[in-house]
Amino acid sequence: MKYEIMIRILFDLLSKSVVSASYLAKKYEVTTRTVYRYIDSLSLAGVPVETIRGQAGGYKISDHFKITTGFLTSKEYEVVLSTLTAICNEVGDKDLESAIDKLKSVKRNTGINIKAGNLVIDAGPWSGTTGYKEKLSALSDATDDSVLVNIIYHDRSGDISERVIEPHTIAFKEGMWYVYAYCRKREDFRFFKVSRIAGFAVTDIHFNRRDIQALPFDGWYENSSNITVEFSISPSVVSDVEEWLGVENVISSGDGFYAKVSIPDDGGLISKITSFGKGIKVVSPQSLIDRIKENVAQIIDNYN
Repeated sequence: MKYEIMIRILFDLLSKSVVSASYLAKKYEVTTRTVYRYIDSLSLAGVPVETIRGQAGGYKISDHFKITTGFLTSKEYEVVLSTLTAICNEVGDKDLESAIDKLKSVKRNTGINIKAGNLVIDAGPWSGTTGYKEKLSALSDATDDSVLVNIIYHDRSGDISERVIEPHTIAFKEGMWYVYAYCRKREDFRFFKVSRIAGFAVTDIHFNRRDIQALPFDGWYENSSNITVEFSISPSVVSDVEEWLGVENVISSGDGFYAKVSIPDDGGLISKITSFGKGIKVVSPQSLIDRIKENVAQIIDNYN
C-alpha cells in the first residue's frame, strides 16, 4: 500500500503545478507526517521534488523532470483521454485511473489544453444508471481479482437461472456491456449481458484463469446461428434500421432502401423486425417470412 500511494503522489505532482501536504493527506487518508516521509522517499529515489514556501505552498516537481509529448498531438491527447475517461466512468477501473493520471501529467507539462471529453459511454437504462454501473464495476473487480460470482440470469427466451461464473473479461459490443465468463452450470464459456443479470454476489473464492486465445465474436449469441436476410426498408424507419444493421449495409434502392445481411437468428429476431411495423419487409428467406406471419397472426388472435 505504501508504494502504491507513493506512485499516485508522484502522478499528482506530475499533473499539478503545486500540491500541498494537507491535500495529499486528505486524498490518501494518511497523516501529513506520512506524506512528508513519502516525499522524502521520492527525493531519495531521485525524483527532483521542490518545496514551495508560503500560504499557497506545497510541493512540485522540477520542469526538467517532466515527461515529453512529441509522440502525440493535442487532438490525439483529447481523443485518448476522452476515451479512457468515458470507459473509466463506466467500469471504475483502477488501472485506467492510473493511465488517465499519467496522461494528465503529460498534458500539464506541455501546456496542452485538453478540452472536455466529447465521448460519453453509458450503457445503463434510461430509468437509472447508478445500480447498473455499480454492478458493472463489481463484475470488473471480480474479473481483476479472479473470484467466483453467483448470478441470477434472465436469458433471451425468458428463462431465469442461477449460475456460478468465472469472469474472465468485460466486453463492450453493440452498445452493451457483457461479461465473458466460464459458466460452471453449462461447463463452457458464455457471454452474459450485464443488463440481464438481475442479481449477483461476488464471493471470496478464487479460481484459476482458463486459457482463452481470443473472444469468439463470431459466435456472440448463445444457442443461435446466423441467417442471411434481405430487407425492403421504408424511408420512415431507415434511420432506426441503420442503427440496427449498420449504415454500410443499408443501400438506397428506388423510392426506398434495401439491405442484405447475415444476422443471428435468435429468440429476439422476429420481435426486432416487427418492432419497425410496416416500415420494413423481409424479402427472403421464405422460412423467416412464414414465421413472422405466424407471429403476427398470434398477436392479432390475442386481441380477438
